[in-house]
Amino acid sequence: MNETYRVVFSLIRDSVFTMQSIDYSGSNWNDVFNEMRLQGVSGLVGSVLGKVLGIDTIVKSQWKEHIIHQVILNEKIISLQNQIQSLLNEKGIKSVVIKGTSSAAYYPNPIYRNVGDIDILVMPDQYDQACYVMVNAGYKTVMGQTSKRHTSFNINGVHVEIHHRFTAFGSKQSSVVLDEMIYSVMRKCDEMKYEGTLFSSLPQLENGLVILEHIAHHLRTGIGLKHIVDWMMYVNACVDNEYWDTCFEEKVNMLGLQQFTKVITKMCTLYLGLPIINHEWCKNADTTVCTRLIKFIIESGNHAVKKNGIDGKAEKVLNTKGTKLIIQLQNSGTVHWGMASKYRIMRPFAIIYAVIRYASLYFKQRTIGSIWKMLMVKRNNQKLFKQLDL
Repeated sequence: MNETYRVVFSLIRDSVFTMQSIDYSGSNWNDVFNEMRLQGVSGLVGSVLGKVLGIDTIVKSQWKEHIIHQVILNEKIISLQNQIQSLLNEKGIKSVVIKGTSSAAYYPNPIYRNVGDIDILVMPDQYDQACYVMVNAGYKTVMGQTSKRHTSFNINGVHVEIHHRFTAFGSKQSSVVLDEMIYSVMRKCDEMKYEGTLFSSLPQLENGLVILEHIAHHLRTGIGLKHIVDWMMYVNACVDNEYWDTCFEEKVNMLGLQQFTKVITKMCTLYLGLPIINHEWCKNADTTVCTRLIKFIIESGNHAVKKNGIDGKAEKVLNTKGTKLIIQLQNSGTVHWGMASKYRIMRPFAIIYAVIRYASLYFKQRTIGSIWKMLMVKRNNQKLFKQLDL
């Protein structure tokens, strides 16, 4: 790891576990700040920024302003989230918050966990009614961002999704099992606390499985440290050796995620400060795979923000396979081909358009060497995914 990420990892450890007195003099603070923003963890240092030794004063001032804006956004999101849940509850619609504030609740200072949107899950038989209630309340749907499993809304600049299922269409069958687990406990959901505010969320076990499956599902196309820290804080709060042995291991086996779970958890002990004590259940995971995984995450950034160039987009396509690849190409072709957007009859051909578009964008002005390098990256990534049993 380079010096920038040595500091990034140390700051994460200091922010969510015990603060250590480390002098970071000589670090490139612009690089550290930018990398933490790209990884979605820039807000975490809100509780310790004033104690960090050696930080550049100009960067420190910019960072404080950035954190203030994020905290204001987080407060706006939790307020809107409560309004929506109250609205649905008044109409007899049971809802739970997934991801977002449900993940932040496990942090020592939830308000500093970057929250960008709201995901609310309802039972399938109440989904149409929930969407009607939202529209009837004046909330506008977002065209082009609605899928078979959710409807998207933009409310005062905040992206909101109402889901009737968590796992994506096209997911492997073992992942779909998670939806059945969720539906079976929806009627007896828990109340979680976020900075003194209560909201409805899934019970502890299912909430953790959602955090884990979300990472596994998006890993191929790129996921950042924010969601890795989400998992670490959940494990730190909930999954000790006894909990793993008595119930959690069985559930991750049902989802086909046992190997992935152990690797990602051991990775957190190696790089991000998760104590190995009480989490010995992950100690047998391959350290080499942990190192390859953290490198892959570093190169991706939050929501693959570091792969938004054409090379990165090509890599994300190459990392995807099977039904997920077909769905991704279908959606991309529909968005970028005007005929498919306008005429439903043309949408089956959107896949062909997407393949031609990706090929023309990538191969334009590319050398044989750069294409070979991309294929080698794909081979190495596929080897990593195989080692993770994904």
